[in-house]
Amino acid sequence: MATANNKRVCPDCGKNMVQQFIGLKHCKCGTSWKKDIGYFKRTPDMVFALQRQTVNKKTKQVPIIRYKETERKDEGIMEINEVKISGGAMFSPIPHA
Repeated sequence: MATANNKRVCPDCGKNMVQQFIGLKHCKCGTSWKKDIGYFKRTPDMVFALQRQTVNKKTKQVPIIRYKETERKDEGIMEINEVKISGGAMFSPIPHA
C-alpha cells in the first residue's frame, strides 16, 4: 500500500503537522510552517488569519500573521495590528533538517 508523501513533518519533534489554512501548518510543539517563509517558532502574540486578495480578477484568501499589541488602553482593550510577513524578515526561520 502506497502512502501519501505530501505530509509535512516537524523538524523539532518529528510528528506530522496539522494544516490550519492552505499554505500554513502547525505542530503541537510550537513550530509552524508557512509556504513562503518556511519553518518558524510561534509566539503568544501571533494571530493567524486569512486576508482576501484580488489576483488576475480572482479573489483569493491568503494566510497572514498578525501581532497583538501589548499596550493597555484606559478601558483595558487590546488592539491587533496587522503585519504582513514578506520573506520572513520579522523572525529567523528554523533551518531544514
